[in-house]
Amino acid sequence: MISHGRPKDGYSDYENLFHILHLELDTAISILKINISNPTKAKI
Repeated sequence: MISHGRPKDGYSDYENLFHILHLELDTAISILKINISNPTKAKI
């Protein structure tokens, strides 16, 4: 069975870094999608 949530010992440095990069990429992709769908209201 797969456990969910934060591990008891915490995440490794690589897992923390991957999580941060994942969040940053999600944000960047969301901004790109908004700008592509409505270029007149593009925010930089």
